[in-house]
Amino acid sequence: MSPGCTGPLWRLLIAVGQNEPLARSLGKATFQTKLMMFALGSAGMGLIGALFAVMNHFIRPTEIGIEITLAAMVGLVLGGSTRVWGAVVGTLLTAGLFDIVVQIYLPLPDSWYQETMPVVREMIFGPCS
Repeated sequence: MSPGCTGPLWRLLIAVGQNEPLARSLGKATFQTKLMMFALGSAGMGLIGALFAVMNHFIRPTEIGIEITLAAMVGLVLGGSTRVWGAVVGTLLTAGLFDIVVQIYLPLPDSWYQETMPVVREMIFGPCS
């Protein structure tokens, strides 16, 4: 564990994630911990969605499709779920693979980035998730 992740909350989160029955037998509130993390994660996603809507001045449900979910799932699998920073590194690699490398280094017509690349991304991410 890194030096910044040694507090009681981090140890509780790791205990609940690794062996929930053992953490429960030691008197830890596992349900409340999972509920708290779910609420914090949902609040963070709501904040990100609100910022996205403000940046675009308009939001439609069709703008956020399956590709974001698949990219997040592949990022989690690629980075690993046992480390705190594994998911972050995996998501950065996944996003960097398509959004940076493909758009900068592949000389494709502009229409392909709107029509073809989302389909290719789903084809590659689909079997991984």
